Amino acid sequence: MVAVKQIDQWTFTWKAENNWYECKGPITYDDEHDEIPYPDLWKAARKLEQSLLAQDYKASAHYSEKGWVEVQKI
Repeated sequence: MVAVKQIDQWTFTWKAENNWYECKGPITYDDEHDEIPYPDLWKAARKLEQSLLAQDYKASAHYSEKGWVEVQKI
């Protein structure tokens, strides 16, 4: 069974090997043409981060390239 968290319209999938939830959204760019997370996806990632913190986990939201957002649970 795959562990998932649904936050707003975004589905975050648990990846045990990395100890994080991940979700892929559209590729978005800032004014300097650097890749940044899609704004609504980033808001959802921050909500997931806050939810994990409220459950007494250490958590941190990050984004990488190609639209990926990760929320690490420590």
